[in-house]
Amino acid sequence: MTRQLKVTAYKTESDYANGIAEYVYESEVNEKLAINAHNDFEESGYWLVTTTNEEGKLIH
Repeated sequence: MTRQLKVTAYKTESDYANGIAEYVYESEVNEKLAINAHNDFEESGYWLVTTTNEEGKLIH
């Protein structure tokens, strides 16, 4: 399935509180690839990683 997805990663809680995302990827991508990227950031120690759809709803 392909749709507009946005993956956002915050390295620290302070970055999140200040709205400073270390990584933002927004594109029309395969959902499985976006979820894999999301998981890679979590495994790399990012404090918070979100994946949202084109409506801004959290999907992962």
